[in-house]
Amino acid sequence: MIAPFFDYEGRVVSLLGRIDSSHVDVLADQLLRLETENSDDITLYVSCTGGNLIDALKIVDVMNTLQSHVMAIAMGLVQGAGVLVFATALERFILPNALLATTGLWTMPGLELTPPSGFGSPGLHPRETLRAQLEAQVDQLSSPVLARFVREAAEAPRLFTAKQAIALHLADALAPARKAIELPKLLRHVR
Repeated sequence: MIAPFFDYEGRVVSLLGRIDSSHVDVLADQLLRLETENSDDITLYVSCTGGNLIDALKIVDVMNTLQSHVMAIAMGLVQGAGVLVFATALERFILPNALLATTGLWTMPGLELTPPSGFGSPGLHPRETLRAQLEAQVDQLSSPVLARFVREAAEAPRLFTAKQAIALHLADALAPARKAIELPKLLRHVR
């Protein structure tokens, strides 16, 4: 994962590259630090090529505990576990040239890990226990339509353009355009 961007004053954090435990800890710390400052909105930029599901669930859990409103902006490619993190935000915007790739969420790295003894329900394979946990997370998404879509997409991976993602309610809208800077009008000399 690329070193995350953090703008304390502007309340901006990022999830860039592949999700791994070391950078997820940094992102979780940044989100929690912003939360302790005040409950103003937080902007999360996401350009993620997937990664470990368990680490993604850590971010999802932190986002769900925040009182701050988290707005996610998808840029570049958001894939696999990154889609789950993106979909968890209360507001989801996408840049015009971004792509969302719903790779098989249920078969992501992390589902193959052997959990500690005593983890999960007796008699269930660790993979099934983690899948049940992921399905529970998906059911908690802000929109039932979005939860159904993520669940279906996990079984049949697809690639979506920004317009398709908005039409299918995976993203709310295109990211707002940056405000244009007004240049001062040239002064005319009157003779």
